[in-house]
Amino acid sequence: MESAAANAAGQAMMNTAEQKVNENGDSCCPNMSFQQRVFWFCLTGLLGFGIIIMTFLEAKIYYLAIGTTLAITSTFFLNGWEAQKQKLLDPVRFPCVIVIVGCFALYLVLLILGKTGSTIDMIIYVVEAAAVVWYFLSYIPYGREFCIKCCKCCYKTAKDTVTGSNEQSTSPQ
Repeated sequence: MESAAANAAGQAMMNTAEQKVNENGDSCCPNMSFQQRVFWFCLTGLLGFGIIIMTFLEAKIYYLAIGTTLAITSTFFLNGWEAQKQKLLDPVRFPCVIVIVGCFALYLVLLILGKTGSTIDMIIYVVEAAAVVWYFLSYIPYGREFCIKCCKCCYKTAKDTVTGSNEQSTSPQ
C-alpha cells in the first residue's frame, strides 16, 4: 500500500517537474521527452565534472575549458537557451558565473605567462570547481542547504576528532 502511495507521489513530482520544464517553451531539444532531457542533462553534467577532475591530474587548460563548458551547458537540455541565459543572470547563480569566468581568465593569464604548475593555478582550479558545484547545487531543490549541513557535520566531526571532545567518559569503578 505504501509502495503505491510512494509511486503516485513520485509520479506527481515528475509531472510537476516536466510541466515546469515544458512551460518555458524554449527547450533546447523540443523533440526529446522529459526523461531523455534529464538523462542528457545528467550525462553531460557528469562528463563535464569528470573532465574537470581530469584537469586536476593533467593540469591542461583545455580540459578545464571543455569540462566547465560541458558542466554549465548541460543545463540547456532542461531550460533552453533563453531561459538558461536568464538563469545565468539570476542573483542566486550570477556570483558563481562571475567566479567561474574569473578563474578561467586568471588561468589563461597564467598559461600565457608560463606560470602553470604552480600553487596559484591549483588554488584557482579548486575555487573554480567549487563554484561549478555550487552553481549546480542551485538547480537541485535544497541542494545548497544539504551541502552546507553536510559540511557543518563533517567540520564538527573533524573538530571533535582533533580535540578529543567526543571521548566516552569512563564510569568510576
